[in-house]
Amino acid sequence: MKKPFIAVTVIFIAIAATAAGIYVGYIAKPQAIESALPAGPVFFVKLFDADRQFEEFRSSRLYKNVEAIDIGMLLEKSGAKKEQAQAVGVWKADISGFIDGLPFEKYFGKEIAVAVYPSGVLFAAKVKPESKIADLFAIMFKKPGKIFEEKEEDCSGRKISVVKIGDRTSVFMVRIKDVMVAGTDKMVVMSCYDAAGRKIPALAQDKDFIGAVSGLEKGAEMAAFGDIGRIAEGLKNAVTAIPEPAGKGISADILKAFKENMGLRLGEYGGFGTFFYARYPGEIKKSVMTVKIDRSKMIPFLRESYSVAPRGNNTLKFIPPNAIWYGWDTVAWRAYWQYLKEAMIKGTPEGVESHGFDDIVAEFESWVDFSIENDLIPALGDEGALCLIDVNYDGLIPSPQFIYIVKVNDKQAIDLVLGKFFRSDIEGEEAVKTETYNNVEIKYLDLPFGLAFQPAYCYVGDNLLLSLGRMPLKNSIDSCSGSAKSLLDSEDFRLVSSNPDKPANQVRFVDTDALLREARDFCDWGLRWLTYISEENKAYYEKQKKYEEMILLQMDRLRAGIKELEKELADMKAQRADPAVLAEVKSELDLKIWDKNSMLKIDKEQLAHLEEQEKHRVAVTRQDMDVPLIRLWVEKAAYPIMEGLSSNNVSSSKTVFTENVICTETFFK
Repeated sequence: MKKPFIAVTVIFIAIAATAAGIYVGYIAKPQAIESALPAGPVFFVKLFDADRQFEEFRSSRLYKNVEAIDIGMLLEKSGAKKEQAQAVGVWKADISGFIDGLPFEKYFGKEIAVAVYPSGVLFAAKVKPESKIADLFAIMFKKPGKIFEEKEEDCSGRKISVVKIGDRTSVFMVRIKDVMVAGTDKMVVMSCYDAAGRKIPALAQDKDFIGAVSGLEKGAEMAAFGDIGRIAEGLKNAVTAIPEPAGKGISADILKAFKENMGLRLGEYGGFGTFFYARYPGEIKKSVMTVKIDRSKMIPFLRESYSVAPRGNNTLKFIPPNAIWYGWDTVAWRAYWQYLKEAMIKGTPEGVESHGFDDIVAEFESWVDFSIENDLIPALGDEGALCLIDVNYDGLIPSPQFIYIVKVNDKQAIDLVLGKFFRSDIEGEEAVKTETYNNVEIKYLDLPFGLAFQPAYCYVGDNLLLSLGRMPLKNSIDSCSGSAKSLLDSEDFRLVSSNPDKPANQVRFVDTDALLREARDFCDWGLRWLTYISEENKAYYEKQKKYEEMILLQMDRLRAGIKELEKELADMKAQRADPAVLAEVKSELDLKIWDKNSMLKIDKEQLAHLEEQEKHRVAVTRQDMDVPLIRLWVEKAAYPIMEGLSSNNVSSSKTVFTENVICTETFFK
């Protein structure tokens, strides 16, 4: 089930660190690096066994695949100037060459860390006694045509190395015993001397930091610490500080709306405090993340959501063993509904009259003769699950094979809502059918789109099961009854799950490789669809151009005809005015003049109509999608990244809400 912006972001930092290939560690006692850094970082991450992890990253499939991407060629094919594309290619080659050729063990010890402060970012590492870190910068930047200078300054008896790169960038470095600290802000770097000398509190004495790591198990490979509230506040200040564009217009309105929306979203982080994340080695890797919370400071939706008591997860028995993705959550439906309504209303620009969210809800409730807030929500239980099994690409659009499970309190009330969708009068036919399978009654819509798209539902106990087809429901019924295996019987799930019966608030399971295969299949389908759309656009354009040419030709013909008729009428009128013309001839001329005038009137009316159409016609332009270019990016960039990410086979996580802490435990195979 989906959670809003905040609930997803709480875990984002841990996911982002893993996706970037950062495998780090921590020992739960003050270390040299922590003693050399000032207290109060917004975010801190530390690596142990950094040399081994760096080598693992350098030899990983993801790094090799990304390194092989010819970004210069792709940019040039996309329309970038040749020299710009080549410059990007050279820059990428420089970085790859630096990483591939870096003798890591020559310079660094086992520990590396990054600390983010409101005033700057510090990089810290244990270094070898004989190492000269400035040489690292020289390897990358000391090249012909580039500005590179290094010098040592004395600041009140304290040494600081300064490396100038280009015209604007300077890196400052200090060495405190066997710890090197570097940053781009001189004052922040110099403050490390005071932290090490106990003149100001060091990170090792930071109460929040000590409290976060106090319960940490030893032997972690990775540790990250931060303050979510302060991070959100810093981001909010950064967004507010974005300069307004000159003048008014669409760009100014877009920026204003962006700032307002981000301000609202980031302002919802009240109540979130410090977090700590750690990852442990092993054949089955384990990570733990804890977030301190203060419910009294949270917005109502989050306060209610994080107040739902943990309980046993009874939906696992419904999930087939070949599940690609599975998620189960406890849900505060009423709070979620209120949050959604408020978010939709706040998202409507001021002064804009439109068909708003309240109008849509009112129309829906009038149609179903049912109140979402007073009837539907009380009928729902406080937990639900979603399982993705496969995606069918045989039809016009992808048809996901999923099972949605929601606990219900009032089946009769739920049936009233479902009855509005599962109707028996669709196109005058008996569309709703019933099938009894393994003593369970399945209701479905007998639609002419194949078995993969026949929306169906059934009840098993106090659980409502929904799907786009009957087969996923049958598989789920078999798993629940024991006539077929469930996810609980899956070897992969058992390997990465710890105490599945233990009370929790969220459970996730992902078969990463299978999910990436589905992503690739979706890209393949998307490319086929884009090709079809492109051909349709081409045919429409050619048809419209022929129509436009025909109209313009007709207008030219009408103008020429009108001119000819006007000349003939002028000649006839001049002939009729001649006194020598006989009366009989004048009568014939009168008939011809009347006939020509009628023809002239019709032609002028047709021309005026076409000219009016032409005045309001929007010129048809050829807007072909460059499908070959899109395919090139997908095949040469997206697919290699997907293939490189398929190193983790499966993962599972469990989250528990307590009074003051959100704790998530994750296992990776």
